[in-house]
Amino acid sequence: MEKVFKVGEYDPGYNSMLGINYDRMEIFQSKGLQAHIMKQKHYKALKHIQDIPDIISFPDYIGVTGTGKGESIIYIKCYSDNIMLIVRLERLKMNLYVATMFDLPDKKLNRLIHSGKIRQAVDKSESLRYPLNVNDNDLDEPEKVPGAPEREPDMVDDSRPPEII
Repeated sequence: MEKVFKVGEYDPGYNSMLGINYDRMEIFQSKGLQAHIMKQKHYKALKHIQDIPDIISFPDYIGVTGTGKGESIIYIKCYSDNIMLIVRLERLKMNLYVATMFDLPDKKLNRLIHSGKIRQAVDKSESLRYPLNVNDNDLDEPEKVPGAPEREPDMVDDSRPPEII
């Protein structure tokens, strides 16, 4: 029986944001991760252990930290609890593995953001929708669809303050 299994891949598109140079690599999880999380009493994180592939593929925040054991990649996903996933590089085998996972209070999340240790992850699908070579003039007027009725410009009442949601 396998002791580890694949839960995702590191996306080298994050290299420039993180200041590292990793190739696309598989990320593995040990079957012992659940016991580790329980031993550390990270019960809120334990509820999200099945979400590890989602956290890796679609993080809200990402960062890198150096520890005594080498570099670690930080993936954070904000569910009802903020979940932090630490992925380490195993240098001998040159693969990545999930080292630990725990919940992160909002105060700590904000501190990590303001210190610059983590950054908001870029949605890769957004970059595909908006090509980089768009001319500013192309954004001024919406495309006119033949046969569509003419639309009046939106009237904005500047006399009222904006609503706070």
